[in-house]
Amino acid sequence: MNRIKPIAGLCVCLLFSIGCVSQTSRSLIDLDAKLSSESYVRKFDNFMVILDTSGSMKEKMGGRTKTEYSKMLLKRINGMMPDLKMTGALRTFGYSVSISEKGESDLVYWPVKYQKDKFEEAIEKIKWASGTTGLDVALDRSIQDIEPLEGNTAIIIFSDGKLDKETTIRSAEKLKLSFGDRICFYAVHVESETNDIRRNKIDRNLLNAVAEIGRCGFCTSSKQLETNIQIAEFIEKVFMDSDSDRDGIGDAYDTYPDTPDNIMADDSGRLKQPIEAQAPGYQEPEEQVTAPPVQDKEKVEPGEEEEKFVETEPDAPVEPYHAEPEPDDSIEESEIEAYEPESMEGYAYELESVIFDTILFSNGDSSVHPRIRPRLNAMAAELKRNPEIKLLITGHTDPTETDNPEKLSRLRAEAIGQYLIDRGVHAQRLDIKGLGDDSPRNSNMSPVGRADNRRVEFYIMK
Repeated sequence: MNRIKPIAGLCVCLLFSIGCVSQTSRSLIDLDAKLSSESYVRKFDNFMVILDTSGSMKEKMGGRTKTEYSKMLLKRINGMMPDLKMTGALRTFGYSVSISEKGESDLVYWPVKYQKDKFEEAIEKIKWASGTTGLDVALDRSIQDIEPLEGNTAIIIFSDGKLDKETTIRSAEKLKLSFGDRICFYAVHVESETNDIRRNKIDRNLLNAVAEIGRCGFCTSSKQLETNIQIAEFIEKVFMDSDSDRDGIGDAYDTYPDTPDNIMADDSGRLKQPIEAQAPGYQEPEEQVTAPPVQDKEKVEPGEEEEKFVETEPDAPVEPYHAEPEPDDSIEESEIEAYEPESMEGYAYELESVIFDTILFSNGDSSVHPRIRPRLNAMAAELKRNPEIKLLITGHTDPTETDNPEKLSRLRAEAIGQYLIDRGVHAQRLDIKGLGDDSPRNSNMSPVGRADNRRVEFYIMK
């Protein structure tokens, strides 16, 4: 996979450069070489630059206005950008291209295939800074710019931060609400050449607050983009993600960042079996269907029926047998809805249009990665539309990843539960349990099986 899917998240980026980049500076840091090494992948499918050209940007910085300084930075970033094959856009706020009414925001480079020469031409169209238009106007206008785009978009805001706090935060939250995890905010603070440290800090804090709304971006200072090395690091942090196992999924979004080279992941992040050599220690099962443990006939109560198994289609993948979570006093066995493997993929429970599918975790991890947030957002929305539904959330581990599997499995289930609660699902509707490594759903003899056992599952309770 050479791109991040829309589930993962969208970021809107703002790029700003300074001046034409020389052949010497480009030869010093070749980000294309890193990209071609397959150790890095792009984070986003699109980016948008939002450049502050309002009146406060007429102040001097480094012998030129803040707007000219920002343009110079943007050109340098543009010159060092690797070939990421993205859609790009450039929008300003304030009077920049033409004298216009208050409230204007100009789309200088329409959302089209990103080309360095065309993008630099667009930067050159920006002539001056004036007016009182705020960042909120540009953020509101960018919604219609982004709507037709597919995949993730990146936004870095280049501004001195002299903005109206209330309207800026409100518009950033509106944009985030419109696109969810498909958008991040990055900001470059163009600091004023003043001894008023307090004023600079206030302006920087506002841009920090905008970046935090995106939950996946950051704010930096223009003083941290003075050298080619600093600019290259900025480009890497914003646009590129390391890919340790070279499977085409960046580590930040990869459920299995340390998967062996011969193990491939599909678009949903679930592992596939080795395509050539089997993983070390992996053994193919002798039979397609693994029977459950044989029951002790003497312990079977009168009238109790033996478990029946559904015969799979010849070419269908077969899920190994796993024990159901053992109910406690608060959850009766009859409350857990039956699992129907023939009706859905994996261990999932279906509620109208949403599949409550299994969530997989990296080794020793219990955090909610950006990759799975769109699925959890959809789950939370569906639960809020169906207030009568209650969920049992069970966490699981493999036996090799921790000395305390009960604690780690509980942390995994709690992290998912808290994410749903933060999005409006009442805590009383969720029952959280950590089952340790007692209920594997796959063999622990292989890396594939162990990865499949590091999970959280959902049971709809009647």
